[in-house]
Amino acid sequence: MKHIVIGTAGHVDHGKTLLIRSLTGMDTDRLKEEKERGLSIDIGFAYFNLPSGRCAEIIDVPGHERFLKNMLAGVSTIDVVLLIVAADDGVMPQTKEHLDICKLLQVKNGIVVITKIDLVDKEWLELVEENIKEITKDTFLEEVPIVKVSSKTKEGFSLLVEQIDKMIANIEPKNSMLPVRLPIDRIFTMTGFGTVITGTLVSGTLKCEEQVEIYPQKTIAKVRQIHCHGEKTQEAFAGQRVGMNLAGIKIEELSRGDWIAAPGYLTVTNTIDARLSLLKSIPKALQNRTRIKLCIGTGEYIGRVILLDKKEIGPGEEVLVQFRMENKLATLKEDRFILRLYSPLLTIGGGKILNASPPKHKRFNREVIEQLEILEKGSVEDSILQILKGASKNTLSLEEIRKSINLPLEESKAILDKLSKSLKITCISENKLYIHEDNLNKLKKGLVDYLKDFHKKFPLKMGITKEEIRSRFFKKDPIALFSKVLEAKEIEEDRGYLRIRGFEIKLNEQELIILNKIETLYKNCKLNPPNLKEISLQIKEDSEKISELILYLLTQGNLVKIAEDIIIHKATFEEAKEKIRKLLVENKQAKLSQIRDYLQSSRKFTLPLLEYLDSIKFTRRVGDERQLYN
Repeated sequence: MKHIVIGTAGHVDHGKTLLIRSLTGMDTDRLKEEKERGLSIDIGFAYFNLPSGRCAEIIDVPGHERFLKNMLAGVSTIDVVLLIVAADDGVMPQTKEHLDICKLLQVKNGIVVITKIDLVDKEWLELVEENIKEITKDTFLEEVPIVKVSSKTKEGFSLLVEQIDKMIANIEPKNSMLPVRLPIDRIFTMTGFGTVITGTLVSGTLKCEEQVEIYPQKTIAKVRQIHCHGEKTQEAFAGQRVGMNLAGIKIEELSRGDWIAAPGYLTVTNTIDARLSLLKSIPKALQNRTRIKLCIGTGEYIGRVILLDKKEIGPGEEVLVQFRMENKLATLKEDRFILRLYSPLLTIGGGKILNASPPKHKRFNREVIEQLEILEKGSVEDSILQILKGASKNTLSLEEIRKSINLPLEESKAILDKLSKSLKITCISENKLYIHEDNLNKLKKGLVDYLKDFHKKFPLKMGITKEEIRSRFFKKDPIALFSKVLEAKEIEEDRGYLRIRGFEIKLNEQELIILNKIETLYKNCKLNPPNLKEISLQIKEDSEKISELILYLLTQGNLVKIAEDIIIHKATFEEAKEKIRKLLVENKQAKLSQIRDYLQSSRKFTLPLLEYLDSIKFTRRVGDERQLYN
């Protein structure tokens, strides 16, 4: 069954609540104060079945200007609006304001209902109807039916029901294929049940006993029971009004405006990119960094508006903005919002979210403006490419991308596969991590440029170890991305070192002389190797140059580094290694002191030598003795 949410809108005391009671038989004024004062203060809810068998959920919103935030909480999830105008009053201030809000939220379907027709004559009724046509001109209500009713005589109600049924037949239902998401509009406790919340399920299928996450707190709770239309059910579908009993969370931990959603579905943020449209009726231009109230879903949030592409924005104009909020919130791309001034409290505009979790932007940045325009007007493929290209991380997961575009999982997969095949993006691992091809090429070029610069600065070094490059530039990235970057055709690996392909160390005549002296000294010192200072004194050369040449000999394999400060010639190492092998073959095992004496060396040298042989799995330590590894 298709579930459609209908919302009322209009000036205070224009008969919204009474009209709903006549349609459904339910009284939506639930608060004692509402009944005493005879006006709606908070949103109310009712439902009725249409002749076609469809179920119509109705949200009754307050008309009084002091309770506008409650009106916004109610109208945020509607599919059809009933704009209510009392025949005896005609169009009033809140009539226009509520119509503006519906336009800003891009409500696309509606019916104008003139109530209290029993209180006026035909001529007056015609004047009211003409006035309504004037204010609805060039709006989504311009061509809709105007139904005249009397809650007292019941005149016109059969026609109103018929028009509602006819209108909602072509309304696209909310998406049940997306994860669960519901904005909380009421919170209370019930004896024997505990915490209960209500809201309209805007996406997904909600089931009993499943876990949900409350945002922005990011608290996990369990759905103990679900009620729709006052009856217990095992599951609820997108478009339905839902009451749910939550286990694992207290009432004081929740607020109207919080979201119930599938775990991990939403991102908590305090920055949002958006397209903002201002009402033509606002008294003056909006300035950068104005303090505002942002109404999204059923919540109201305080922050400042950053104008990204204009110095100021006047009545009726549009601008790309970034909202920087004082508190955390959770929203999604394409969500609609209403903007109000913080002081004086005035509705000034609205729009839609383009990026629900962006980095902070600098104003008048052409690249940022172009990115946001693509997110606003481009295809889904264009949006995904832009999200990947502008991401603060090198790679984004399938789930992160899906959240950014707010599409069902399978649809997201299909689009990503298509983009991968067209070589516009690259999937770099089995875990479905994606990177924009331009960004991958930038990483490759960056590493190539770094290696070229390294070779210029250190012409006697073979290159840089993979471990050093990864820890310096790719520490927070998956190994799969690092491996993909190393596929750059200009880069090659040799003995664990990365270098530009074809690079060779070229020694001049003087360097070759010094190199020969260093190697000869290590050969002659055998198991009593010199340190850097001793080498510098003996061959009378600069220690920095000697260090570079020692490193060259190490990379060429002429020297062996057995400890941080102990280097020996390869011939000496192989000779010592063979002696130890012979000793351990003959004796099966030997202590450190026995090996030291056999080598005719010192403990200071023998211990690090054995530890190095252990590390390369030539020997192994068993208690206080060494054995051959195999």
